[in-house]
Parts: sequence; C-alpha cells; structure tokens
Amino acid sequence: MTESEKLKDVYKIKKILDEIESLDSFRNSFPIIKPYLKAFNVDVSTIEKAFQDSLNLIPKIKEFSEIPDRFNDLLSTKGWIMFERMNIEIVKDAIKQAELGNFENADEILISYFNPEFVERELKTMATVAAFRPRMTLAELALEDYRNERYHACIPVLLAQIDGLVNDLHEKRIGFFAEGAKMEAWDSIAAHSKGLNQLTKIFGSSRTKTSSEEIRIPFRHGIMHGRDLGYANKTVAAKSWAALFAVREWAIKVERNELGAPPEKPELSFGETINSIVEINNETKRWKNWEPRIVSFENIGISPSSDNFGDCTPEKAVSEFLFYWKRKNYGFMGRYIPKIFIEYSEKPIAAQIRENFVHKNLIEYTFKSIDHTIPSSAKLVINIIVEIDGKLENKDISINVINENSEGEYVAYGNPKGKWVIFNWNSI
Repeated sequence: MTESEKLKDVYKIKKILDEIESLDSFRNSFPIIKPYLKAFNVDVSTIEKAFQDSLNLIPKIKEFSEIPDRFNDLLSTKGWIMFERMNIEIVKDAIKQAELGNFENADEILISYFNPEFVERELKTMATVAAFRPRMTLAELALEDYRNERYHACIPVLLAQIDGLVNDLHEKRIGFFAEGAKMEAWDSIAAHSKGLNQLTKIFGSSRTKTSSEEIRIPFRHGIMHGRDLGYANKTVAAKSWAALFAVREWAIKVERNELGAPPEKPELSFGETINSIVEINNETKRWKNWEPRIVSFENIGISPSSDNFGDCTPEKAVSEFLFYWKRKNYGFMGRYIPKIFIEYSEKPIAAQIRENFVHKNLIEYTFKSIDHTIPSSAKLVINIIVEIDGKLENKDISINVINENSEGEYVAYGNPKGKWVIFNWNSI
C-alpha cells in the first residue's frame, strides 16, 4: 500500500461500489434480456424490485464508502482510527464535530462510546486472537482499573500488551511502537496505510522532555519512560482501548495468513448472478419488514422444553443448548458455537466447552425474557440453578445469540441459511 491510497479502495468497500456500477449496467440492459428470462420462468418482477431497492440504497452506500477516509483524515492525528466493529452512527457524529473544528467534542463522543460496558464486550472478542489469550488476565485487570477510573494503572498495561501482541505476530518481531513497524493487511479498514501505520507513528513519537501537562494521546515513550506525567486521564485510556481493538483486526489477518490478497474467484455465471440478486432482495426484505420481539415469560408457566418454541427462533436454539448442558453433552453443545470460535481455536471446541462447563452442573433453567430488537441478534435472560463445587446457585444469566450462515456472516431472522449460535458461551 502507498500513503496515497484511500480506505474506500479497501476491497470490501470497493467491491460494493463495483457491484453498484455492474448492477446499473445490468439494469440498462435488462429490457433486452427480460423476454429470455421469462422464457426460463424467472420472476422478473422480483428482479425489477431488487433494482429499485438497490438504486434507493446507492446514495447511502456511496456516503458510507467515504466515511473511513473522512474519519481517519480528521482524527488519526488526534489518536483515533476507524476499525470495522465501530458503530457507524457514532463515527458519523464524531466526523460532524471534527469537520466543524470541534475536536474536543469529537473526542468526547468517542470517549463516551468506549465506555467500560462496551470495552468489556469488545475485550471478549480478543479471545479470537490466539496470541492475545495469555494476555487476557492482564487486560481484564486493566478493564477493572478503567471501570474504577484508575487510569494511571490501566494505560501502561494496555500499551505494554499492544506492544507485546504486535511483537509476537509481526514478521520482523518488532513491537507496535517500533520505528518502521508497518502493519498492513489486504481488505482491512484498520490495517491500512492510513490506519494502524499512522497510529504507530503518532503513539510512538519521541518524547524528550519531562512534562506534567495533561496529554490527550497515548505517547508510549513518554508514558513508559516517565516523561509524560500527565497521562492518567480517561481520554488517553479510551484511545488505548481503541488502539487495542484496531490491532485485533490486523492480528486476526496475521493468524489466518490473510495479509495478502487471495487468488481471484471465478466470475459468477449469468444464472448465479440472477440468484444472487434475488437472494439479496429477499434478505433486504427481511431487514425492512422486521418487527422487534420483546417477550417476557415471567408468570406464564412456560416449560423450558424446546418443543414450546417456534422453529428457527433464538429461544429454541438456546433451549436446546441448555438441554445438552444439563446432560453434559459437550459435543452437541458445540452445534451452537459461532463459526469464528470453531475455525480459529487452538484445540477442539468440544474440549473447550468441557473445560468451561464440566464444573457447572445445570439443575434447572427457566426462560425470563427475550430482547430481540435486531434481526440478526438477540439477548435472552435465563434463570438457572447450577451446582458449582457442591454449592447450589440460583441466578439470572444473559445469553447473547447471533444468526449466522455457513460462512459465519450475520443474517436476518428468517433467512433459511441462518443458524442461531451463542456468542458469549465461554462466559456463561
């Protein structure tokens, strides 16, 4: 990559823009091929509707494609870069303030976003990086310090773990803050020349004078070598967490050996293109027609049996998972684990499930509520009675589920290729 490249040229973004252009060309030729499609009993009305729906999305997609560049151009010098898991609305709000010159307001928006609850959720995803797992205990202690505003303790631990993680994975065996530590990967928002590469330069800036003035960027050398004494604040801490989660995106690419582009896939046939358009249209309808489900089971006496729940619902999947847990069937519990955990685990998933649950004997469980406000995910509250080390505990637990296809991609409720899996299975 070169410094002149833009984030909108990242493959996943450029592919969407290219597909829009291809779709527009296909739409222009559609009247000519329409009679032939009818001869093959193709539902042309569905395709025409898909065209219209796609055209309505074009302005939003083009706006989205510009967001990563706008964010990094404005805020990378302030210690923020965009990564894939960031909330796009938060990013847009920060951009709006930065474009008005209100950089402190932009900082506050992002600092509020990186609150302890959000950091806790994101920290769990770091377990998907094998090289980070030995560091998890220290990271959790840093989170505890962050939650209790002990920023003086939280920040050095985070910077050390970022440096060590990169050192473990970088081909040159150098840390995040080392000079020349290029961190680039194909098809990555964070691991772009305008992303982590910029952050390493800023965070790794030389700090040659001792100062007690408050800083707003995690200058590693100044903090770790006792030159920047005014580092212990929420701003520096939030930016340190953001950097860690951005590094995660690069680290996953390294461990999957995906730093370079894969071989090009053959182009879709005409029939496959039509099927793809129809499938996209159907998925769009599922999202558009979605109605949130907020269900309380309290005081209605429902049995926990999966037979009482509708097919393909998140509650049925959770009920089956609990059924197998109660019977210590760790192999069958593995059916409800997300693809990312299975594909990139160091050891068989059944063995990991056993480690997590073998000392937890599930006695009873009762469904209390379902918060299903997003088509591809839901949160269920379950009351369980569990025996741990000979002692019974009666407590409520939250189970977070996602609906994913065979490729591990999120899909909407009702997608025939979807399967509900339990994202936080290893923290139950």
